[in-house]
Amino acid sequence: MFESSIEGREDIYYYGPRSLQYNASSYCEDIKSAPPINNYFCTKCSEAFYSAEGLAQHYLQEHYSLENPLSAPSLFVKGHPLPVKTTIRSRLSERDITVFHCDKYEVDKNGSGWHNFSEEEFKKLILTETDSTMMIRLTRFRRVDDSSSFSEYHLYFRIPQSTVLDGIDKAFFKYLVKKNLTHSDLSNFYSALPDENSAREYGDALGNFALALLIKESTNDVLGKNINFEEYTVKFHSAFDVLKHFHRPVAFAVTSVIRFNLNDFLDNQPDSMPVLYRANSFFQSLVLNRGAIRLNKALPETGEADGVTPICPVDQVSDLIIKASDRLQNNQPFFIDRKDFLALFHETPISEYDRVKIDVLFAESCLRSKRHKIAEPILRQLQFHPLFGDWARKKVEKGFFLWKR
Repeated sequence: MFESSIEGREDIYYYGPRSLQYNASSYCEDIKSAPPINNYFCTKCSEAFYSAEGLAQHYLQEHYSLENPLSAPSLFVKGHPLPVKTTIRSRLSERDITVFHCDKYEVDKNGSGWHNFSEEEFKKLILTETDSTMMIRLTRFRRVDDSSSFSEYHLYFRIPQSTVLDGIDKAFFKYLVKKNLTHSDLSNFYSALPDENSAREYGDALGNFALALLIKESTNDVLGKNINFEEYTVKFHSAFDVLKHFHRPVAFAVTSVIRFNLNDFLDNQPDSMPVLYRANSFFQSLVLNRGAIRLNKALPETGEADGVTPICPVDQVSDLIIKASDRLQNNQPFFIDRKDFLALFHETPISEYDRVKIDVLFAESCLRSKRHKIAEPILRQLQFHPLFGDWARKKVEKGFFLWKR
């Protein structure tokens, strides 16, 4: 529990166990609509496609030249060109693999030597591997002059069994999904992880996420002596790079919390976690300059609804930001000075990402309660921000004559 030190404002800051809740009945629909599964986006121009093969064709036609008859062979996974060194962490389907300009397929598995495969055998081999290292050489020939070109890839398959991942998720619930997370809880979680490398990587990613939360909530007297505060972003990114490949409820929840922490509002959050979904929608609407969303019914502050259980821990500042955004969406501006709000965290640093969210919340609250002169300096500070700049400038321009002293 956390209570405000400002008399009469406890209702703004009160919160229950700091963990996001999850509705199991709607998770399947979230997974079906998640961008990594059904939508294929070009990283160069953001055009979307319905299939991996369609995206791969787009890359070759729009971003790579097809005119050279000796263009090197290309291997695409889920529509994207495969980096020279890649770790595969989740099972692939046949439609995920696309090869262009290849006449010869050679594979060296675990240093056993080079072996030739047909295209069908090559794809089957990739689909069945779970824990191995492969060197792949793809060759293209030009019969007229016996010229050739080739591409080489190093693939590391680290695909753990679902039953093993289930055990890691249970350990995550047992040790890390709690109100007051400690380093002892994290140590107990690591002790419960299996020794298998592929599964350990998944567990380590969850541990990095929890460690990032602990860093965010460390007091100033601890920071600087043992660890740099900004290290939390490194841990978040490290966890995200692994967990984004796992289409599981826990991984889905953790990556969503990471994206919210790092102000990545453009992708929709899963509505199986309604609190986070609504908070993300609030900030997303401002980033897209559509005006903040207003709702009719606030989410409950405490308690668990039917079919809803805690699934993921969240840091104290993010929890309050989420609650404050829900309050605003239900037309309940909070009348408190921004400095007093920040003073509640005087013992712990506030990240640059959280400061921006807090500024946006206070500016929007002041605008809704007609306290334009208080909102003006915050908006002027935000007008050059890469995400909220357009929204802030629009508010400043719209209220120029209204705010004139």
